Amino acid sequence: MMTFKNKEEALLVREHLLELSKTLGWKHIHDYFIRKLEYFDQMLREGEINDIHELKRIRDRRNITEQFMNLPDILASFVEASGGVDIEFDPYEKLQEVDNDIQL
Repeated sequence: MMTFKNKEEALLVREHLLELSKTLGWKHIHDYFIRKLEYFDQMLREGEINDIHELKRIRDRRNITEQFMNLPDILASFVEASGGVDIEFDPYEKLQEVDNDIQL
C-alpha cells in the first residue's frame, strides 16, 4: 500500500515514478523483462505443457512479468486515479487465486 500525506505528495510520487521509467537503469530492467516475455511466449507456442494448471501458471507468470516490466507506469496510473488517496497494488493477487484453485 502507498499512503500520501496529501494530494500534492501523491502528484510528486507520480512524477517520480514516471521519471523512473525513463532512467537507463530501468531501461535495462525493462529489456530483461522483454526477454522473459519472449521466453514465456515461446513456451506457450512451442513448449510441452502437461496440463491446464501448468498452462495457467505459465500465463500468470507471463502476465506478472508484464506488470513488473511496466510497474512505474502502472503505479503512476494508480496514484493519478486515486486522487491523492491511498492505493493498493498487488501484482501477485491473481497468482494467489490460481494457486488456491490448483490446491482445491
